[in-house]
Amino acid sequence: MNYLASKEFVNEELKSLLPILEKQKEISNIPREKQLLTEIYSYKGFKTLFVFPLEGKFVNEGIAFLWALRYANLNKATFSITSNDFGFSITSTENYDFSLLNNYLSYFMSSKNLAKDLESAINFSELTKNNFKNIAQISGLINNNNPSKLKTSNQLIISSNLLFEVFNKYENNHLLLKTVIRRS
Repeated sequence: MNYLASKEFVNEELKSLLPILEKQKEISNIPREKQLLTEIYSYKGFKTLFVFPLEGKFVNEGIAFLWALRYANLNKATFSITSNDFGFSITSTENYDFSLLNNYLSYFMSSKNLAKDLESAINFSELTKNNFKNIAQISGLINNNNPSKLKTSNQLIISSNLLFEVFNKYENNHLLLKTVIRRS
């Protein structure tokens, strides 16, 4: 029985998704229950792992930081992370071997040392953002010396975090990001 033609599509709204699902099945795969879809993509010197747990943005982001830390534990590298409601991506400028996931899946999915690893991953992320704030101030990208009013510390943090996220998402090869990563 064809998976896409099964009785899972019980109404017109779900049936309208069939062309999209057919295209997905043609170019990749459609995971079943208790399966996780991962894809590796290389483009212009970047290698990206896409993972689709469908757990919501914040959970996906947490998993992404955890997996990036665990990948770095296996083979040192620098990663850029993005997430949304459907999944996350981990990108490296090096020719990183994301297929390590095949051999170390139990390590990535393990709850052993989970609290410690999550704390390390989140602390590293915050350390990187803090370093970026300092570099952004030194470079003049953000400035707290406005003649009419000084910015508060919180305003500087918000401004630098916003710039960090924008550079990380849209220009992850930016010189300031490279500088932060070298210092971390």
